[in-house]
Amino acid sequence: MNFELVIAAEVMLNGLMAGILYALVALGFVLIYKASGIFNYAQGVMALFAAMTLVGIMEGQVPFNHLINAIFGTHIHSFGWEVPALLAILLTIVVMVALAWLVQQLVMRHLVNQEPIIL
Repeated sequence: MNFELVIAAEVMLNGLMAGILYALVALGFVLIYKASGIFNYAQGVMALFAAMTLVGIMEGQVPFNHLINAIFGTHIHSFGWEVPALLAILLTIVVMVALAWLVQQLVMRHLVNQEPIIL
């Protein structure tokens, strides 16, 4: 097969994947704004945090290990083994659902129906 054709297909696939990720983040912005009237500036950061959490879990790192160590006085840094991709994705979803719930309870709930100057 022609090497240049393979490179072109790879570049097109990478561009498509990047476009899909941008579209998902934009869809998150629109859904949150239409549902609550609040523009959530942290949406992009949460997407980045989810990606970093997934990579960390796949490499065997414990999420929020610095926070856990500070609160409980432990010295946990890793699981000691590599986590399979499917399990890492499920753990990342659990972590992100918990984080999204905390953000909604602590921040977003208090901003609904506020004056525009507050937002």
